Amino acid sequence: YVQIAREGLGFQKSQTGGGMIPKAGALSTSYHRYGSVAPAEEKEKSFFDGIDISLMGIAMLAKGSDHDFLVDGLKRVNGLVETAMADFSAAHPENVAPQLAQGYKETQKLINEVRDSKLSTDEKYNVTFELETKKAQFNNALSEALGLSVAATMAPEKEPNPLWAMFIGDPDTTRVVIPGQKLGVKVHVVSQSSVAVSLKNVEVKAADGKDWEIKGPSSAQSLADDKPVDVRFDMTVPKDATFTQPYFTRPNIEQSYYDISDDTYLNHPLSPYPLAAWAQFEFQGVPVRVGEVVQSINRVNGLGVVSEPLVVGPAISVTINPRAGIVPLSGKDFVVTTAIRSNVKGPAKGTVKLDLPAGWKSSPASAEFSSVNDGDEQFATFQVAPANLAEKSYQLTAVVEYAGEQYKQGYEVTGYPGLRPDYLYRPAVLRVSGVDVKVADGLAVGYITGSGDDVPASLENLGVHVTFLAPSDIASADLSRYSSIVLGVRAYAARDELKTYNSRLLDYVKNGGVLIVQYNTPEFDHNFGPYPYEMGSNPEEVTDEASKIDILDPKNPVFLWPNQITSREFEGWVEERGSKFLKSWDTHYEALLSTADEGQEPQKGGLLYARYGKGVYIYNAYAFYRQLPEGVPGAFRLFANLISLPKNPNLK
Repeated sequence: YVQIAREGLGFQKSQTGGGMIPKAGALSTSYHRYGSVAPAEEKEKSFFDGIDISLMGIAMLAKGSDHDFLVDGLKRVNGLVETAMADFSAAHPENVAPQLAQGYKETQKLINEVRDSKLSTDEKYNVTFELETKKAQFNNALSEALGLSVAATMAPEKEPNPLWAMFIGDPDTTRVVIPGQKLGVKVHVVSQSSVAVSLKNVEVKAADGKDWEIKGPSSAQSLADDKPVDVRFDMTVPKDATFTQPYFTRPNIEQSYYDISDDTYLNHPLSPYPLAAWAQFEFQGVPVRVGEVVQSINRVNGLGVVSEPLVVGPAISVTINPRAGIVPLSGKDFVVTTAIRSNVKGPAKGTVKLDLPAGWKSSPASAEFSSVNDGDEQFATFQVAPANLAEKSYQLTAVVEYAGEQYKQGYEVTGYPGLRPDYLYRPAVLRVSGVDVKVADGLAVGYITGSGDDVPASLENLGVHVTFLAPSDIASADLSRYSSIVLGVRAYAARDELKTYNSRLLDYVKNGGVLIVQYNTPEFDHNFGPYPYEMGSNPEEVTDEASKIDILDPKNPVFLWPNQITSREFEGWVEERGSKFLKSWDTHYEALLSTADEGQEPQKGGLLYARYGKGVYIYNAYAFYRQLPEGVPGAFRLFANLISLPKNPNLK
């Protein structure tokens, strides 16, 4: 079990991707039992001591005296299961199909007996639930034993030459269908065993229960010896079709719970995909149902043919960048970029504009977009000039007009090979706050990305354009051209060259540079700073975003210029205060802030400041990488001071 778990963890695409897979053999792990409703000794031999996990254990769900029929029925079903297991042959799995079919019949017979019995309502529910599960298992086992297969793909707009199709397979199709679109679905059904199986029906069903005007033939014939049956269905996406997206949403990361848009799918991991094909077979009087979600087809160099579930989306998706930020009170204008993606099957033309606060103007007032093909994406950039800017929050919305409709939301696709794709929708809204923030003139900021964050894009709000440093820059470039260098989150875990050329970064500080190291994981716990420190194997975090902040040295240059920093800067933070606080440090470091969760010792290792030669070295565990992209005003004011340190007049 540990091997399987570790292998799964190795597929994680963030946070270093898992650990070592243990070698074969027994591996012990300790567990503590907090309570049990089943009789068991103090020290159990397995998790299931005192619990009958066999098929016969279902009888324990009926405590009344009138349940002998249940015991007898379960014995019959269990006997058929045992016989099928004993007679199974990997070369001829169809040989056990008759026992599986009889097991299905006996299970259904027992369900009927339970329904007509004198068992209590709760007993009937619990027993029937388990028997229905067993019936579904018989269905799936029969499908496997008989080699029943169903493949459902969207039909291409133009069918390829059959001879060419034998070589290249299914041609590319669209991935997103839109309301009102007509489409076809091809269903390929085959029985891969020599045993005769009847195909009773093939159908395509919509998950949202709406009328897709699905038209197609019904099939009733015998299947055997790999002879396939191909059926085509034609349909129209309803005008009010439900877009494919999770049934749970939250408006921001601060809301600690999800709003449920459709409680039909409560307790399901995600909403179903819109279309699925089902084939109804019959074997020795037993119905066997096999289905597949309708797939789109895309040919990708290197991966080959990639099939992904067909989804329903809007004709036009519009997103806005950034989604949150600030506008300095001294600023005259700022740039907003919109991305317009067309899912229209052919050319599309329309306009995009910004819905602005009263008195604000954009240049241009609106912009035209024109796409040629399905999936085309274009960008429109606006120069926004605010009016009567004050220290408060404002909202801008991107609005696309196409074919008489307005579109004000867009999606992004999550997932990667091995993880099902899903579509996350957001309103095309930019939240900005007017902020009294200043930043030094003439800054040249270098940025070394770690595992990924949006701090560089957020600094654009301050008029600071960063230069991203490549491994070759860290190894040999002239770093003195940068007034400050910022390391992204988890940089020492993600960038091996930092360990190799760390001395160059320290020389940069020694010669007058400012190095700002954002939060790192224990890979950083090797004294990469100018003086010793210790993080520890389990570094502290402060998760309460509203925890009290103590400024330990208000006269430190970090807090004096160009913005006067007070505890007010820590109001309105989101999600957390910080992560990976240092445990101890050399006296050359000065702790600037202290905070703690309830019941936690004061954490002073979140913002450390050290003079080294002519420059300044800073370790920062506070979550600026969360605050800046969310437009938290105080975080911008403090971070502006950090990157302005090279020109700070208080820095002697």
